[in-house]
Amino acid sequence: MIPKYYDSIVPYRDGKIRMVMKKALFGFLDTTGREVVAPTLTDFDADNQYSWQHLRRVQHKGLFGFVDDRNGQQIIPFAYEATVASTYPFTWVRKAGKWGCINQAGVVLIPFLYDNVSYFDADSISLAGLNGRMGHIRANGSIVTPLLYESAQPFAEGLALVSQEGRYGYVNQKGQLIIPAVYTRAASFRHGHAHVERFGIKATIDKQGHWVNYRLGTGWNLSIVLFFLMLVLFVAYRRRAF
Repeated sequence: MIPKYYDSIVPYRDGKIRMVMKKALFGFLDTTGREVVAPTLTDFDADNQYSWQHLRRVQHKGLFGFVDDRNGQQIIPFAYEATVASTYPFTWVRKAGKWGCINQAGVVLIPFLYDNVSYFDADSISLAGLNGRMGHIRANGSIVTPLLYESAQPFAEGLALVSQEGRYGYVNQKGQLIIPAVYTRAASFRHGHAHVERFGIKATIDKQGHWVNYRLGTGWNLSIVLFFLMLVLFVAYRRRAF
């Protein structure tokens, strides 16, 4: 029997520790109802965003760590200021203001160097930023695209949108800028095509950078109207002059 000490207790899941709450703090009971983590935690991974070999993210006094969700044993200490959700046996964690990557045993895979990062995608590739420049990196620490870009987006269909000097282009997973950064606006690829804009012309391109179709933007339409209006006025003036 569990004493009426806790404010709330989540339903039991077979083979898993269960969360309890006391005075807005969280703790855990083992499968027998014995308290294995006292209600001292300020947060825990309620949505199972970390599918790590039975690990669950928890927070104590503002710092994050991980416990085994079968017995409550602390696996990764409370040492990190923030984490990024991951379904892999590794994740980004922040320490002393810098991001690095650790595995499920707490071993550092990528040193704590980066200013900002994103989630790891299906190819284990993440965005990484350093000194105002962005690129892509794998979970093993290898650089996919150099950290040279003003901005970057996650890979979509094998290509990632990046920007240089205010213009947009696309890189592949070999780090090659295969579609030059010449567009004033651009979006990530979807179903083999991407929407871009250059010189006020809105176009759809394929993965080779070829224009599939295009249309004139609002600026072009107004320019054409003004051109013909000026032409009409000029012709009218010439006729009056003669």
